Amino acid sequence: MARKKIYLMVLCLLSNFLLSRCAMVGLGIGLVMQKNETLEIKPEDQDSGFLLAGQKLQIVLQNDSLINGKLRAVETLPREIYGKAYNRFLTKQPAENRLPALNDTLTLIYRSKLTERALFEGWDKSGVWIRLPVSGKTLRFPYRQIFVMRWNEFQWSGDSLPGLLTKWQVPLRSELKVEIKDGRILRIAWNDIRRIYYRKKSHYALTGFLIGFTIDSIILFKILSTPLVTNINLGPM
Repeated sequence: MARKKIYLMVLCLLSNFLLSRCAMVGLGIGLVMQKNETLEIKPEDQDSGFLLAGQKLQIVLQNDSLINGKLRAVETLPREIYGKAYNRFLTKQPAENRLPALNDTLTLIYRSKLTERALFEGWDKSGVWIRLPVSGKTLRFPYRQIFVMRWNEFQWSGDSLPGLLTKWQVPLRSELKVEIKDGRILRIAWNDIRRIYYRKKSHYALTGFLIGFTIDSIILFKILSTPLVTNINLGPM
């Protein structure tokens, strides 16, 4: 009987080890799969392929999915904007005397606080123009650089469409990527980093942990509920 319980203890330890390894593998799978968790607008879904002066972007979202996503000339209302340009992520340095090309990527990253609204003024041969209407300040960013704006609760607004969300707030740390080719919007992708982290990273590790914890708890309960030595008859003293 005691030998059987020792075997059970060893089995419990082995199962805990194996299931913890499964949890780590699941976490690794989540790290790989998160790269593909992206919502995007394809070129054929566009109403208009050009951003003109004063035109804005609208992406209609419902339940974290794209529903008839369109590019429209509507106004967007960011709560806060900071401008900063980077040379990273480009596969080559494009010339400035042309329209935006495939590798000219506009990335928007969101953060907190409240300030004046910022408007896209469009672009010319030298770069992208953005205007701050309250201060009247205009910012220009060359095409050879990636333009980064930061704010929190970026708001899409536009036409009223039955059954669709026409106003939606993007969570903190979300990222919007716009790729441009020959003056046309080639691809718009929105990526909720927090949702991906929970669904793709934590989901697999948490599942493996719960399975291992449940099995180990059952085995340990049976081991501890039965004494190691029972009914030992020593005979007459």
